[in-house]
Amino acid sequence: MLNDGLLCLEGIFEPFAELGLKARVVQIDGKIKAFTVGFEMSPGTFCILYEFADLSVKGVSQYIFRRFCQELEAYKYINIMDDSGLKNLKAVKESYRPLRLIPAFIADRKNG
Repeated sequence: MLNDGLLCLEGIFEPFAELGLKARVVQIDGKIKAFTVGFEMSPGTFCILYEFADLSVKGVSQYIFRRFCQELEAYKYINIMDDSGLKNLKAVKESYRPLRLIPAFIADRKNG
């Protein structure tokens, strides 16, 4: 999952401003320990695309998510994407008491 995420992230850094992305970073002792990025889906909905955190730093994932969401108070909804099939991530995301869960799908082209 990290490798897939890295490929996508590499593709968004050059046109970052043009894409209207917002990002936040948590640094501890000069090292990045958490990173999040997202965009406005509609005037009332913000979508958090990525959130990576060093799990050896207790609470950093919750901290960056909470702080970022506080900055997004102008939005009625915050879409935090799916859980990628990871049980622990699903539990964390459900702990935020989502208004609703929307099924996620993967589209794939058929050969030929």
